[in-house]
Amino acid sequence: LNSLHWPRHAPARPHVRRHAHPAGPGPDRPGASSHRPRQRRPHHPRHRGPAGRQHRPGHRPTCPRSPASGILRTPSPFPRRGPPGLAPHPGSDCGVPAVDGVRSRCLRACPRDVVEQPGGRLRGVGRRAEGLIAIEEAVAVYRRLVADSPDAYEPDLATSLNNLSVRYGEVGRRGEGLAAIEESTAIRRRLAADSPDAYETDLATSLNNLSIRYGEAGRRAEGLAAGEEAVAVYRRLVADSPDAYEPDLATSLNNLSIRYGEVGRRAEELAAVEESTAIRRRLAVDNPDAYEPALATSLNNLSVAYGEAGRRAEGLAAGEEAVAVYRRLAAESSDAYEPDLATSLNNLSIRYKEAGRRGEGLAAIEESTAIRRRLAADSPKAYEPDLATSLSNLSIRYGEVGRRGEGLAAVEESTAIRRRLAADDPDAYEPALATSLNNLAVDYGEVGRRDEALAANEESTAIRRRLAAQDPDAYEPALATSLNNLAVDYGEVGRRDEALAANEESTAIRRRLAAQDPDAYEPALATSLNNLAVDYGEVGRRDEALAANEESTAIRRRLAAQDPDAYEPALATSLNNLAVDYGEVGRRDEALAANEESTAIRRRLAAQDPDAYEPALATSLNNLAVDYGEVGRRDEALAANEESTAIRRRLAEANPEAYEADLATSLWTTAWISVRGPENLSRALEAVTEAIGLLTKLAERTPDAYRDRLRAAKGTRANVLKAMGRAQQAAYRDLLQAAKGTQADVPQARRRPQEAADPPRLLDGEAPGPPS
Repeated sequence: LNSLHWPRHAPARPHVRRHAHPAGPGPDRPGASSHRPRQRRPHHPRHRGPAGRQHRPGHRPTCPRSPASGILRTPSPFPRRGPPGLAPHPGSDCGVPAVDGVRSRCLRACPRDVVEQPGGRLRGVGRRAEGLIAIEEAVAVYRRLVADSPDAYEPDLATSLNNLSVRYGEVGRRGEGLAAIEESTAIRRRLAADSPDAYETDLATSLNNLSIRYGEAGRRAEGLAAGEEAVAVYRRLVADSPDAYEPDLATSLNNLSIRYGEVGRRAEELAAVEESTAIRRRLAVDNPDAYEPALATSLNNLSVAYGEAGRRAEGLAAGEEAVAVYRRLAAESSDAYEPDLATSLNNLSIRYKEAGRRGEGLAAIEESTAIRRRLAADSPKAYEPDLATSLSNLSIRYGEVGRRGEGLAAVEESTAIRRRLAADDPDAYEPALATSLNNLAVDYGEVGRRDEALAANEESTAIRRRLAAQDPDAYEPALATSLNNLAVDYGEVGRRDEALAANEESTAIRRRLAAQDPDAYEPALATSLNNLAVDYGEVGRRDEALAANEESTAIRRRLAAQDPDAYEPALATSLNNLAVDYGEVGRRDEALAANEESTAIRRRLAAQDPDAYEPALATSLNNLAVDYGEVGRRDEALAANEESTAIRRRLAEANPEAYEADLATSLWTTAWISVRGPENLSRALEAVTEAIGLLTKLAERTPDAYRDRLRAAKGTRANVLKAMGRAQQAAYRDLLQAAKGTQADVPQARRRPQEAADPPRLLDGEAPGPPS
């Protein structure tokens, strides 16, 4: 039996990555290789990538709410119901006038109140389209006034342009929003150069909003520069008048933290949002009605920043507090606050996933998606990008609980939306498209559509490589994720050299990142090392495979000691693979110990969440059966294998494309164990024959991925037949001896097993049938 081919590297299904992702590069998700478990996504996300960054609320501070905007500088001489001569907007509430038919003398008497305040009020009650119309008319009026008297009306034109930019952003017209805020900033910069005391405040407001628009357009360096300049101005103003300007400083710090995150400066990102949150918490204590919405914004972004820095418990606490505040606000004003509630729920879903609370994570993202779908139906330009983000993360959560068909449908919808958006505005939407493609590849792989998985991952990697060439700090983490997943897909279609090259590149990037920021990048480094070990093993570089796996396991053991809920699943993966590598270099006792620990962890996890963890438990049990068999503990080997096969048969019945390969492996293992006991040879033959049938079907669909395994399984069947022939021959001799009969048929009995044992022919074709 020394030449028996046995399945050491059982395919593991992903515990799944999709880096829960709200925006930005997606995280790796756990995936599976063709032989050993692999992880495709550690975190943000499926997302990880920066979670929630593109879709955080409060990135667009509305100037009508800010004393720094200049909008409230002139008191209104009119009652709140509106000035004389203004007709109320049809169907509008009292005090929300229309601008139709305004007489020029009213405009000149108080243009801000006549024209601007209606737009702000309409937005405040969630009527954004009407608010936009009002602000557009305000800009048109001020342009006419500036033509006659620039000195008198340029400040007001700059204010209207600033606010118009905010409104354009709210309805998804980002190019026009950027043009408006660039014009506003240029006017205010010129005014502030002549009169800093009068106009620096307004300049800071425009710079803050300019930073946001640049970020939305993918012009990150310009966005960061504008954000830093805005904060510097507000710090000067706060030094003289803290009560007046601390709210604006908090807003600019909140937005600056986002800009820092977009260029990979995570420590500065966290420091800025912590300062913003501290200011807003203090203000909300004194005046909750005025400052709680802003506090919720900072808490949402603080949650993201903590998650990116590996401080998961703090990230979860901040995310839960943000959702609680927004839920209360949305109950009072759904139109105004439901978008922010959806964002916070999206990000809270990621935090729950990181803490191992998958059911709560799924509930949060389902609620977020439902809200955003409703909003996008009314205003596609404004809310489709956010809907795509929630759909992307929903697909991850579905995958984590084993609902793969629903996960695939969600990520296909997300990818379609983002592809359409990226066609119109590549700078703004290509990063998000790359994330959806990354996650789409994972889902295709999970349902056995490997060629489509590879194509999606190649496209994702190409986009991210191009982005990382332009801005390495911002996009190298995402490139490493795509390379990690691309390596998995190459391995699954048998392109092993390309898989190894991709994984080596991914590991090199992540090692460099982890050296600079261990809390944020060590989990991802452990994932790449785990997968690199798989690829080294597949090309026969066993010592390097073992070294990589030992390093991966050491990192994950340390992380799991600090946060078991978040990191024990990954530790179990590394232990499972470490056991494989120990077995390949003959260290069988260590292999068995590692596999027993992996199985114990996964059994505990599967007891709490069977849909998410039973596939991984089946992998550990399969490999544990092999290890027990190698040290002669045959009864335990059979028990572990029976449990693994039962789980995988149940999974394959529900989802054949995803789990038939795993079932074939467990059946193959059954044959390998059973052939060691003559009384179980018929069981061995039955199991390996079923495995060959499954592998034949799989090899017809994906030859490169399954051809070698099919040949090896046929070799196992040959050995089973050989053993059966020997057993039959021995039994026949005993019978002859007892009966003292003729031995004329013995040569024929010998010939059949000899035919079955012919290795060159049997590895390429079908083995002869069993002896009759």
